[in-house]
Amino acid sequence: MSTTSYEDQKQYVDSAQMAYKLAREYLPRYAHAKSPHHFTFQQLGGIVLLRTVMRLSYREMQQFLLDSDEVRRAFELRNVPDYSTLMRTEVKMKTQINEMLHKFLLQMQANNIPLTWMGYLGAGIR
Repeated sequence: MSTTSYEDQKQYVDSAQMAYKLAREYLPRYAHAKSPHHFTFQQLGGIVLLRTVMRLSYREMQQFLLDSDEVRRAFELRNVPDYSTLMRTEVKMKTQINEMLHKFLLQMQANNIPLTWMGYLGAGIR
C-alpha cells in the first residue's frame, strides 16, 4: 500500500476494524463445528463486508489484504484467505450482509469517515 497516503491507510484500517467488530456482533465464531478453523467466520464475514463496501472483486480483495499489513492486523489474520473462500463466505452470510452493510455505513457516517474513498461519492445514508 505504498501508493496510498497515511490518511487513506488510516481510513482503511478504521473501516476494517469496524467491519470486524460488526461481524463479531452478527456472526457466529465458526459457520460449522467441523470447519477447518483456518479463519473464523467472523474474520471472513468482516472481510466480505469490507469488500462489498469497497466494491472490490474477490481477487482484488485478496490482493488488498496481501498488500496491507495493517488491515490484516485489524482482522487478526495470520494468513490471507483465498478469493474462493471469500466467495463461499458471502454465499453463507446472505441473510446478514444487508443488515451489516447498512449498520456499517451508518457507523462510517457517525465517525465522520468519508465515503468518497469507497466510491459512494459522499452520498447520504438514511
